[in-house]
Parts: sequence; C-alpha cells; structure tokens
Amino acid sequence: MEKRTPKRSEKNLVLQIRDLKKTIGRTTIIHGISLDLYAGEVFGFLGPNGAGKTTTIRMMVGLMSITEGEVIINGHSVRKNFEKAIANIGGIIENPEMYKFMSGYDNLIHYARMVPVIPKGRIDEIVQLVGLKDRIHEKVKTYSLGMRQRLGLAQALLHSPTLLILDEPTNGLDPAGIREIRMYLRKIAAEENIAVFVSSHLLSEMQLMCDRIGIIHHGKLVSVDKVNNLVDKNQQMLVEFKVAPLEKALLFFRENYPNVQATIKGHSLVITTKEEKITQYTKLFVNHDFTITGISGEQKTLEDKFLEITGGELHVSNDSAHSE
Repeated sequence: MEKRTPKRSEKNLVLQIRDLKKTIGRTTIIHGISLDLYAGEVFGFLGPNGAGKTTTIRMMVGLMSITEGEVIINGHSVRKNFEKAIANIGGIIENPEMYKFMSGYDNLIHYARMVPVIPKGRIDEIVQLVGLKDRIHEKVKTYSLGMRQRLGLAQALLHSPTLLILDEPTNGLDPAGIREIRMYLRKIAAEENIAVFVSSHLLSEMQLMCDRIGIIHHGKLVSVDKVNNLVDKNQQMLVEFKVAPLEKALLFFRENYPNVQATIKGHSLVITTKEEKITQYTKLFVNHDFTITGISGEQKTLEDKFLEITGGELHVSNDSAHSE
C-alpha cells in the first residue's frame, strides 16, 4: 500500500508529548521528550536496547508514573484526566492474550462486553479490516502467531480509539507475518483515520511501514523526521570505489575533500556523497594515476542513518522493565 502523508492541523492532532521526563532515584531515564502525532499517520519509535522506548510507552498509557511533563491525548492529560485520555487509546503493550479454547469471534464478543457503547456491527467491521473474516469463527488455538496479532489488533480497535499504541507488534513473527502486520497497520491508519505509534527493533520494516520516525538514544529524542528525509536527505548515497593503492587513495581523497566522509571497507574506498559527484571523484583518481576496477553505489538506508545518529549502536531489541 502506498504511503501517504496526512495533512496536519490542530484539528487532527491526536497525541502531544511535552517535556516528558522519568526519574528513578537520582537517575534520569527519560530526558524531556516532546513530539506530536497526527490522525492517519504511522509513527515509528526506534532506539537501541535500554534507550527508553518501553518506559516512554508505559508513561503514555498510565502503566508508569510521569515524573515531569505531559502526555495529552485528544486534549486530555494522562496525568490530570486519566479516564478520558485512556478512553482514546487502543494498544498492545505485550503479546495479546486471548482465550485459546474460544473462537476469535467469541473472544471479541467477550471483550466487547467490558467496553461501553460498542455499536452493533463493529465487530464484523473490524474483523474485515484486519483480514480475519474467513477464520474468525475458528478456535484461537488453531491460529498462527500472525493471526493472533491481528486478532489483538481487532480487540484494540473495537472501541474506535484515536490512538493505537503497539510495542514490538512483529516480535516473533516470520517474514510473511511481519509483512501482514505492516500491511494491516497502514490500512488501519488510512481507513480508521487513527494515529498509530509503533515501537520496533526491525529497521527495514520501520522504513517500509512508517510515515515518520523518532529515534531515542539514552533517553533523549535525538531525531524526528519523515522516513524519506531520514534515508534520502540531500540524496546522499554510499559509493564504493575499488581503487588502488587503497590507503594512498584514502589519504589523497581526504586531502582534496576534507569535508566529505570517506573510509576503507574491505578492499574498497567508501565515500558518502551525492550521485552527481561520482564522475568528479572518478576523474580525480584517474587523473592522478590511481587504478579503478569498479564503482558501485546504494542509497543510504534507515540503518545507516540510525548508526550515524546513535554513534554506531545497532543493538536494537525488546526493552525490558529493568533495563530502562
């Protein structure tokens, strides 16, 4: 499904996080995070293990107290008006738990009884949305993990929230299941016009799934930008020159272009640059008697940008309560 960037205005502003801080004892875990989230967009929350992702989410949904700052959902403060704020949230913070001996449909019926004012026909509507129409009357114990995740999404969406919060929604899924969840999250954001906040360690999937991404590092929100801006900013790409002699070529290039990033990788010189500069650099090497046997290039990925921002920390995985 093609990505779309929603029109932003105060009218469709769903989530406001303002100077959010968490301190435990004398240690500050979260350092004044601020961000906005709008209806119809999928926002990705990325960070190395222990960066503060799950701590932030737990404060957003009231599972952990806020030391300072505000989380405001549809104009309601989680700290000051918890019931009204939380009524606008649907979420899967851990793996969705279902009654496996019951059908998917009966699980949703059971959940619907606990939530006031769910319109008639809403269950069928949501089942269609998450693609479980053909299997909804089968017992949950026969479902794959991906189907259980989709049933969890259906449960989280029953009460028509304006904000869907998901912590590692693709954890444990195979590639096909991951693709399914990605597809349905984009569909949900578009068709339900809700804001989707996703925490995940899968960089490539976040790049495909999200409209914008926030990168958290050591409890600080160090970058928030559209995915395209993060991975294609200034149309930078990694260009590999198979050039000899290699180390001499690196020193020579740095003398001529001290502000351009260049490094040795294996048997190649890797330069971070724009595509239009490749010819210029090639001529420079050839005209100064360097031998070039190959040139290849690729656009920077979200992984490359993530490594730049976090100083090389690529170990992104599930956060645990004690690690944050």
